[in-house]
Amino acid sequence: MRNINIYILLLLLILTGAWKPTDLDNPSRKYQRAKQRAERSYSSLSYAKSIKRYKKVLLLKPNESEATIRIADSYRRVNDMENARKWYQEAADEGVLTDKEDQLNYAQVLSSLGMYDEADKWYLVHGETGKMSELVKNRRMAIENIETYYKDSMAYFVNTAGFNSEHSDFGPAFMENGIVFASARPSKGLFKPKYSWDNSNFLDMFYVENGEKPEKVQRGLNTRYHEGPAAFYENDQKVVFTRNNYSKGKSGESEDGINKLKLFISEKSENGKKWCPPVELPFNSDDYSVGHPTISLDGKTLYFASDMPGGYGGSDIYKSELEGDKWGTPQNMGDIVNTPGNEFFPFIHNDETLFYSSDGMPGIGGLDVFEVSVSDPGTPKNIGYPINTEKDDFGMILSADGRSGYLSSNRDRGVGHDDIYYFERYFYDIKVRLVNAETGESLEGKISSIIDGTDQIVKSTDSGSEITFRVLRGYNLNLNGSKEGFEGKTDVLKTTDLPKELTETYVVKLPLMPIEEKKVKDIILVINNGENTQVFMVSNPPVEFDGSFDALKQKFEDDAVEVGEIYKYQNILYDFDKYNIREDAAKELDYVSELLTQNPEMKIELRSHTDVRGSNQYNNVLAENRAKSALAYLVKKGIDASRITIKSYGEQSLYVDCGSNCDEGKHQSNRRTEIKLFSEKE
Repeated sequence: MRNINIYILLLLLILTGAWKPTDLDNPSRKYQRAKQRAERSYSSLSYAKSIKRYKKVLLLKPNESEATIRIADSYRRVNDMENARKWYQEAADEGVLTDKEDQLNYAQVLSSLGMYDEADKWYLVHGETGKMSELVKNRRMAIENIETYYKDSMAYFVNTAGFNSEHSDFGPAFMENGIVFASARPSKGLFKPKYSWDNSNFLDMFYVENGEKPEKVQRGLNTRYHEGPAAFYENDQKVVFTRNNYSKGKSGESEDGINKLKLFISEKSENGKKWCPPVELPFNSDDYSVGHPTISLDGKTLYFASDMPGGYGGSDIYKSELEGDKWGTPQNMGDIVNTPGNEFFPFIHNDETLFYSSDGMPGIGGLDVFEVSVSDPGTPKNIGYPINTEKDDFGMILSADGRSGYLSSNRDRGVGHDDIYYFERYFYDIKVRLVNAETGESLEGKISSIIDGTDQIVKSTDSGSEITFRVLRGYNLNLNGSKEGFEGKTDVLKTTDLPKELTETYVVKLPLMPIEEKKVKDIILVINNGENTQVFMVSNPPVEFDGSFDALKQKFEDDAVEVGEIYKYQNILYDFDKYNIREDAAKELDYVSELLTQNPEMKIELRSHTDVRGSNQYNNVLAENRAKSALAYLVKKGIDASRITIKSYGEQSLYVDCGSNCDEGKHQSNRRTEIKLFSEKE
């Protein structure tokens, strides 16, 4: 009866207009409440929820552009790039994709899908200006040179590890005979909280070896929140690992309500059956994250990723040194390693090479793995395909010998969201040695190894008998060797011709052939007025060159022949109507004497002349006396007379035929003894 009265009362209120619809029935109010709920989810990083809630907003208000962009960004953050692309494209079609950060995110989504040309258009729309200009420049450079990241593809073999699940598995670390990794696979128990970011399970650390079923690591490390990745050291008795801001049963949040990541250290109990209660590192904070640890062989240098204030971008790589029993203030690894983008998942290999992932340097797409020397850092090298793909590739670890390892990736054809991949790495230790081609003995000279088709020197020396270096499989190398006195040698080494399994040093010998000494000891120029200059090369036996001195010089230049001393011999001149040896003539004859003494196989012919004054008969006698005086001078200097021939021409072979117009200078040119050299063996 009472219920009937209530129904009657409600009916009367409606009929009299005393009852009005509540705000819940107001479309505008519904829209406002839906938008508030969506914004709360987005602000709290609950992106899986924000996608659903912003879609509800669009049902109530289809032209809500902010909702469209927030849906696109939420899909991007949960790594659903195909859906992210669709919603970003919708925003672009509506003309509302105007924010610079959204344009940059859309371009990166397109790159992660391999749509490089379309991505480049949006990088151009964004422009290379502002604080992200370096990042945009790097990403456009990567698109322009995308083929270069595939050149090392023959150096790696990558395959899915056999222990992946349909959930996220990533962040491998070596421990004992297997690896420890982070996984979102379901845990046992009634209470199974979900990670609001993407509605996945919280991460725990699992151990696996030899293809067996993964098991949770020993008690003491895993909680109901995120754990992993980790790094083990001191013979796997200690571990430094990543965990949500959760300690002693309590979780902490930053001022903006976010539960950040922290690093903890633990060590095994005395019986080795469990891990002792973890201890926080001193530089943890409620207001920024630190995580993804890797540690040096001696356990005294810790590398990690953090978005702490003062960095170069979103997340940077830092290191901290163990000072006594305390960890020192973190040091940023600098702008060679870090960028305006994000750097994550460092791994230090043999205390020499730092591997890490970045989305701020030129790469294939998403996060790419890079390597850089820690002792002499240069430009970090993108490892390239197939370690890197257009998706996110990260968490790479490498065995001590460098020939195998694991990495994490959300690449296509995986088992779950993120998967762990096993890879083999093929490289060769090469030794290039210079040897004498005739004797086989080692030689010291110049050696270089250059990547074929480039100017990139792998290793070189200007003075050594050998060089050694390591090179990845797939490269062709130009090996060059040279040494003075030997013919240079160039060889090509194709690493693809070597067996993949080759582990011992591969020796390449560069045999250099000795060459005859390309050097002429001396050249003699006998400059005679009456005939062409005689060019005589001092050798065994001496050889006369049939041609001009200029022609000989050109020949030597073409043949790269080195020339020793060049000697010039002039005519022997006389006074009018005299045949005695003047002082200037004596000097010339002294040069001739020295030449004949040093070259016993050489002979000489002295050809004497007069001017036109006097009779022919008188001039013939005068010319002969002049030749004899030169002969006597040389004999007095110790030259055997049998090596000297004399000829007299009188006035028959004038140098200057001036007739009756001869001045004294022209007469002097005609009064001469010319020198001609020839070999005794001729």
